Amino acid sequence: MEKIDHQLADLKISKSEKFEARHPNVCSVPTPSSAFPADVAVIKLTAQFVTKNGRQFLTAITEREQGNPKLEFLIPAHPLFTYLLIHFSPTSKS
Repeated sequence: MEKIDHQLADLKISKSEKFEARHPNVCSVPTPSSAFPADVAVIKLTAQFVTKNGRQFLTAITEREQGNPKLEFLIPAHPLFTYLLIHFSPTSKS
């Protein structure tokens, strides 16, 4: 530990900074200001199901829930549809 402290001192890095590990590939998606917390929860849950079950699930639920105001974000023209797409896992089924 002492060796690390000396190396940090040489680099002029304080002890508090050394514990602030940040991963450069992690990104955070800001929540749209127009979305209510309940909407965000439903969108994220839907994205989890689409990730697990594939785009066929998205197509099926979109067709089945047409006219449901709670799931309007499933319509591609809806402003929150992009927010839904952002939450898909990159390894999701096609």
